Amino acid sequence: MKLFIRHNRIILLAIFIIMASFGVQLGMSQMIADAKTPCPFMGEAMSLCPMSVMDHISSWKQMFSALPTVELLTLIAAVVIIASFGLKKLADSAAARLAYWYHYYKKKRTLEKFFNYFNSLFSQGILHPKLYA
Repeated sequence: MKLFIRHNRIILLAIFIIMASFGVQLGMSQMIADAKTPCPFMGEAMSLCPMSVMDHISSWKQMFSALPTVELLTLIAAVVIIASFGLKKLADSAAARLAYWYHYYKKKRTLEKFFNYFNSLFSQGILHPKLYA
């Protein structure tokens, strides 16, 4: 289980690094209102963009700062991911507890021992004999 959690952490860290390095470019392709005329992100022609990388980042930040839903969606996604890991851990621990109590019940139960004892007494006719005399 610890190995599984370690692999999940490595995968989440790799996804974070990939999105932090390449995710900035995902928002640059839709800057129609803020872009200068010969911008290559417009998709019309090949040209050198007069905007610097910092201009692109600031334009991207301005575009998304007006939308609080992005922060809300990010928060919801983070909560869902954390909750799914928590529920998985809770389900695994519940299964382990259930298995423990099942084995404990199988070892310590006494009702079935009484049942088998009474069953054998009934079958031998010692308890509640049927006399048809």
